[in-house]
Amino acid sequence: MVYSVLLHIWLLVVAYFNTRDILFILLGMNDDFLTYTFNALMLLAVVVSCCVPVLLWLDCPKYVQYLNSWSEFQVTHINISLMIRPIDIIIYMYYSLAHKN
Repeated sequence: MVYSVLLHIWLLVVAYFNTRDILFILLGMNDDFLTYTFNALMLLAVVVSCCVPVLLWLDCPKYVQYLNSWSEFQVTHINISLMIRPIDIIIYMYYSLAHKN
C-alpha cells in the first residue's frame, strides 16, 4: 500500500512538471495548429493519467460489491435452472401458446 501511494505521488510530481512545461509551450506558442493540437492532447493525457487511479481507487469497493452480487445472482439462477425439468418448459410453452388466443 505504501509503495503504491509513493509511486502515485512520484508520478504526480513528474506529471506536474510535464504539465507545466506543456502549458508554457501552449501559452507562448506561435506555431501551427497541428503542433498546438498535439501539445493539447499531451496535456489531456497527463491530466487523465493523474485522475484515473484516484477515481478507480474510490470506486473499487462499489465494483467489488457489484461482482459479489452478480455471482450471487448466477448461483441463484443456476440453482433455479437445475430445479426445472425440460418437461416443465414444454408444458409451460404449450399452455402459454394455447391460452394466448
